Amino acid sequence: MKYEAAMAWRVANAVKRRVSGTGLKDAKEVLDFDDLEKISHSHIAHDVGSNSSKPKILLLGPYHFKQPMWSVRAKAALPDLISPLSEIAEIHWVTPIPTRAVLSSMVEMNKAHEFHHHLLPPDYNLKSHNEKAKVLDDLIQRIKPQIIMNAFGVITSGYDAVSCAKRHDITSVLRIPGDELKARQKINEKNFDGYEAEIDTRKVNFAIANADHVMVMSDSERNRVLREHTNKENVFVQIRGVDTHLFKPPENKNFRNTAINVGFVGRLTAEKGTDILLETAHKLNQNSAILFHVVSPEKVEANLIQKHSNIKWHGYLGHERIPAFLQQMDILILPSHMEGRSQTMIEAMSCGLPVLMQKHIHPEKLPGMIHCEAEASTFVNEIKKLENDRDHLRKLAIEARHSALQYFDKTNWSEAMTTRFKTLLERQ
Repeated sequence: MKYEAAMAWRVANAVKRRVSGTGLKDAKEVLDFDDLEKISHSHIAHDVGSNSSKPKILLLGPYHFKQPMWSVRAKAALPDLISPLSEIAEIHWVTPIPTRAVLSSMVEMNKAHEFHHHLLPPDYNLKSHNEKAKVLDDLIQRIKPQIIMNAFGVITSGYDAVSCAKRHDITSVLRIPGDELKARQKINEKNFDGYEAEIDTRKVNFAIANADHVMVMSDSERNRVLREHTNKENVFVQIRGVDTHLFKPPENKNFRNTAINVGFVGRLTAEKGTDILLETAHKLNQNSAILFHVVSPEKVEANLIQKHSNIKWHGYLGHERIPAFLQQMDILILPSHMEGRSQTMIEAMSCGLPVLMQKHIHPEKLPGMIHCEAEASTFVNEIKKLENDRDHLRKLAIEARHSALQYFDKTNWSEAMTTRFKTLLERQ
């Protein structure tokens, strides 16, 4: 059965039952019901299966799709994970009900990288621990994977992936995007209104301590895991990398232009350092030569930044439009309180942008990176320095591009992932 038809039928029927547990208010936010009915009208629904002799890898999560941010990740991030793995294994991806935007992205992705998709019950997040375990156990009995890995965060799907793998004596790979515990603690200390950062540290510690293999996004994250879990072996660095042919500097860029364009790409949330971003812009609001350009799907927070005359909100841009946006910028600001290996960072560097960031994001300082403290004043000072010294700005731009070519090229990392997981599967 075609992926679109199978997905449409299952999503439509899931919505008929319930949409609670998805974080969405009603079915209209999940899909266009009439369109899905038309697509699936002449088809018989069944779980997408295969008679392939390939070994199987199960990717678990995320559990919450947020429109349109998860659409970006489904279209841009997951192919970089699925594509190299699908060369050596049959991929099964387990998610909740997707939104309309995510569904269309997943259909596009499936056309380029075939995978098998399985839906969690709409109320999965409302179930007890034992009920969740039974849902995953039944799924594993059908799929019979050799490896289980979480597609995103450690707190939810990472814990479930490791605990599920232990119950079935299956190899687990825990994917850690960043230090979620430390980020939540830092955010709590800042007392953001309305932000709840409670977290079950036992789940995180259990997942890391019991995973057979741990995939991290940077050398610093590897060192942290080894430091905090001294008995943990088989911790390896694996990033997505960047397409350096697509993300490249513009030709004949003029570094003598009057305005300095500072770009920000990401969610306007507490963990992404929105407090630092807005305060930095506020402190530079009287400087007409420094402009901030924000690309973000968050609409409520975007109303706030429009109060600053030196901020232009570009809203949501599809991933295919990000290279052109970055090529128009002079600097990328990355004030996040939590990041693993920021994809925006390496894409910006590949486009020849110096990146201002908190040190924890990439402690191994590479040429083209500028480390800042978790205070707006340090970001302000560094931006002013680059505004006043355009020759240094040009030098950093060249260095950033060279660093991307040397350390972040996508081809090298894809080959490394294929080789590593092929070895893991051969050991089964």
